[in-house]
Amino acid sequence: MSEQSPEAFKDKRVLVVGIGNTACEVSLSLTNHASKIYQSYRRGRILVSRYDDDGIPLDAQVSWPALRLKYLMDYLVPGLMSTLGDKFMINKMISDASRSEPVDTRISEKERWKRTEKRVREDWRLAPAPSMAHVHPAVQEDFIPALCRGDITPAHGFKGFCGDYKVLLNDGAVVEVDAVIFCTGYDLDFKIMPELEMDGATGMPLRTAQELSTQTAGEEAKSEKHQPHLPDSIK
Repeated sequence: MSEQSPEAFKDKRVLVVGIGNTACEVSLSLTNHASKIYQSYRRGRILVSRYDDDGIPLDAQVSWPALRLKYLMDYLVPGLMSTLGDKFMINKMISDASRSEPVDTRISEKERWKRTEKRVREDWRLAPAPSMAHVHPAVQEDFIPALCRGDITPAHGFKGFCGDYKVLLNDGAVVEVDAVIFCTGYDLDFKIMPELEMDGATGMPLRTAQELSTQTAGEEAKSEKHQPHLPDSIK
């Protein structure tokens, strides 16, 4: 699937596997087309907005001296800074999510934050999440609001196919879908710039991106017989 062709999934039930930026964007692009969207992921992920509650970009609020101090502390006490950074970003994710909650004047801001925290940790399973020392946070403005509206339904990790139009999840649940989109990795290439010359670093010959792409395609064709194939019923 390309993000330019979500119409192919009109009125279909779709399971999107992954919780990175690509997986989130694919699901968002399907919200006005698919009849049901499941987001399948095994573990949590830090999802953050680029802006604070006042709509000011975060990178515009950090001064250069403060950034230098952070880098110094990262060097002196990396373990402590990693723990504090993860805690700060998870709290920011909860704060960002609370902006999408319906406004209820009968409860305090603190109570609203606690309700949102429960949804983030229990309903959506976004926290706990892998440390930012190992996994970059996903920067998303619209994904959590889509979760709040019910446009996207969280699901446990993909385990396998268990029949026509059925997928088994890690928690033992079975969901019926018409299509599964795996957003768990991708190949880097420069097909969009076929004339680009790749430099001859480390003794490699100088070739264009198109030449490299053609060579890679040929190597994949030779090894295709060793690759697993999905049953015809679920292709």
